[in-house]
Amino acid sequence: MGMRRLSVYCPKCGSRNLRKAIVCEKCGTQLVPGPLPLNPDGTVAASRYDSEREKTFLGIMPRSASGMIIGLVIMLIGIVVVLYSFALFVGSAEGAAEDPLDTAVDIIGGFIVMVVGALMAAIGGIIFFIGLIYFFVKMLGSRH
Repeated sequence: MGMRRLSVYCPKCGSRNLRKAIVCEKCGTQLVPGPLPLNPDGTVAASRYDSEREKTFLGIMPRSASGMIIGLVIMLIGIVVVLYSFALFVGSAEGAAEDPLDTAVDIIGGFIVMVVGALMAAIGGIIFFIGLIYFFVKMLGSRH
């Protein structure tokens, strides 16, 4: 199993081009066999990547950046929820002597809140990490 090339070098001038380039960006030499694709105006399409730009989130930012932001927000909310669960534990300890059953319910509730917060933080971290990897792969793939 071979590794995918991130770039292709021009056989004429040696310039580094995008992996999906059809013609060399520096000298115009054809990099793929066969007839060159044309734009609607009849000019040669410089790259297949031009028509396959990274899709955006709501037309505002690249998906990788939006994934990182969404993941970061979910992770931060999860951390806040975990911190809130500690406040529930402290609150349940204050009235422990008066009503042990109510204290046990508060401790179980705090534990459930802590688990939910920890899951949110973990899921947010995974989403952030995937967005970060996607961002770097796209960045490496578009270098020329």
